[in-house]
Amino acid sequence: MDRARKIIALSLVAVFLVTVTVFAAVKGFSSKVTFNGTKGFAWMSWAGHTSQRGAYILDSKNKRIANFKVMKPQKVYKKNNTTYGYYSYRLNMSRFKAGKYKLVTYKPYYNWGEEYITIPFTYPGASFLQYHSTKVIRNDNGDLMQRLYFKRNNARGKGLHFQIFNNKNQLVRSFNFKSSNSNQWFCFDWNGWATKNSGRRSPRGVYTIKYWVDGRSPRTAKFRLAL
Repeated sequence: MDRARKIIALSLVAVFLVTVTVFAAVKGFSSKVTFNGTKGFAWMSWAGHTSQRGAYILDSKNKRIANFKVMKPQKVYKKNNTTYGYYSYRLNMSRFKAGKYKLVTYKPYYNWGEEYITIPFTYPGASFLQYHSTKVIRNDNGDLMQRLYFKRNNARGKGLHFQIFNNKNQLVRSFNFKSSNSNQWFCFDWNGWATKNSGRRSPRGVYTIKYWVDGRSPRTAKFRLAL
């Protein structure tokens, strides 16, 4: 009985020490995760931690989707007489959808068990455009226009490019815009003319729209000009 009580007591002490150690270290902890398209960069700086650490990524269902090798900090520095360890990780999220994820780092073979720190982050998803639909509208001047609708994702600040081809695969008209928003619907109007103020009016029929966002491969779709 006494032996069992000693084992339980030692276990409780171990759990208490792990909790206190992690809590105290978090006070000197900072981190950030940024994305450029599907490529991400994460860093963490932790007071008093300069040993090797491993890491992995969990999805919203806590399923492990990526692993990082155990490594030393890329940099060790002092600030206000405190030593900090700086760790960084390059993330490739091209196979995963937008959503909430966690970067978990750990110190293997810790005295009282593995020591974990979790960095939550949101992956905005890859930049893309997707053609949706078209319809004829009347603008504020009373002119009939063909309006084309697209779904965009993570496109803020990126160029949106559109080329319209006739059934002979001849380029009829080009449009270029800069996206001011990330995920909202995008649309533009075409009056059927080859250029803005001159040129030849395109006949009704089926046309091909080639479109892309900066950094992504072009896509194509068919639509019917009904003006």
